Amino acid sequence: MASATEYAHPLFATSFANANENQTLYRFRIFNNESTPTLPFRLWLTSDMNWFDPDIFSYALPPDGADDDSPYWDFPPVYPNESAEISFRVNRTVGLPDRILLDTEALNKWIGECKTFVPLNGTNESETKIENYLWSLNKSYDVVMYYEENGYALAKIKDYNTFAVFKIGNITEMAMIEDDKTITTLVSNYVKKGTVDRYVNLSQVRWSLEETQRIKSRPEKDCYRISGMDRFPCVDRDTCLYACFSVPVCSNIGQSGWSFLDTLQSYNKTVYDANTKLDHAVSSSADLELSPNYERAAALLQELIELNRAETKVIYHPLYTSYGYCEPADYAIPQQMGARRDLLDYLEINCLYGQKDWIIQESIHTAVTLNPPKPKPKLNNTINVTPQVNTSNHIELQNITTNQTETQEECCLGGMCSLGGVKKIAGLCWQWGAIILVVAVLAIYWLIKPKRR
Repeated sequence: MASATEYAHPLFATSFANANENQTLYRFRIFNNESTPTLPFRLWLTSDMNWFDPDIFSYALPPDGADDDSPYWDFPPVYPNESAEISFRVNRTVGLPDRILLDTEALNKWIGECKTFVPLNGTNESETKIENYLWSLNKSYDVVMYYEENGYALAKIKDYNTFAVFKIGNITEMAMIEDDKTITTLVSNYVKKGTVDRYVNLSQVRWSLEETQRIKSRPEKDCYRISGMDRFPCVDRDTCLYACFSVPVCSNIGQSGWSFLDTLQSYNKTVYDANTKLDHAVSSSADLELSPNYERAAALLQELIELNRAETKVIYHPLYTSYGYCEPADYAIPQQMGARRDLLDYLEINCLYGQKDWIIQESIHTAVTLNPPKPKPKLNNTINVTPQVNTSNHIELQNITTNQTETQEECCLGGMCSLGGVKKIAGLCWQWGAIILVVAVLAIYWLIKPKRR
């Protein structure tokens, strides 16, 4: 019923129809089973019926436009192990198309290019001053001015292909700034003024995820009910056997062997993983809606990619594809793809915020690399000795004590070091002084002694 031609990337496409209540539900699922993401692509559907007659067709995700009465949808990149989907209902009372053709082509959008990353302002005078300053440093001096305010300028040095922030003034005042606060202020103002103020309905992201929670709930609960997993755990063979054999319809298939029970355990784990990621994405989308910024949006985009991979595992799980057990749950993939496009639009509009930290770090690195080395502090003529604990008093006292000891040892005789407290007499030790005194006394006595006749 559907044919696919000339995909922009090797893809696996499936389609099926389900008739119910005078309507036929058509699904076109595209699964990327390659190791690289697709390009963004446009998908057309062609048939012999009026696609835009609301009495005939109703769409989960409305077409983005038409070409020769063929509706088309623009899809963002589909990453490895992700799936994309178009689904619509046809009023069977009006008629059914004989065939539906599907075609795609690559798109030049959502490719990560920041179209607002361009120069905003800057005077020729400042540009000349910067180039003269770089020339004085013997550096490449051809620059492109990106932003200027309050005596500072953000410029790109062409030959180095790198950003730098300059202080503008006369040749002696010119400088390439290394201070991160100054650079951050200037770059932040450039990003703010360079971002186009355009509204994106981020509430659609949260709505699509909550819609997924709503529409998958019934078939998922039914599957758990008829497999016994709504009442008993299924985490290994024994517990899955117990859960399955508690329900007659599951027990009949479970008796065929471990293969089905292993599939049941795998399904339980896969659904749990998908639901955990879905709950987290709902919370993140609410935070983004309440306080939107580039970092939150970029993080949520990665969450949606991981969520799609987890849900795709459930969609193509062997419990459905091999055993035909349980009704496959609808994970609102078309609505989620629509929400992802809104998210990509927001990121594209605010892409400069994604460049901010990189510009800041590059500007700092450029200044540190190209600035001349800072002069080392000059040494004084006097030699500076590292301050130490002052031991001069100790040393002085030690010398005095030593000298005293030497004097005592020099003038001691038989352990007697003084005579009546006198250590030295006329600079001589007391011993010699005493001897001289005795000799003098004897000499005087000899002279005055009466001579015998």
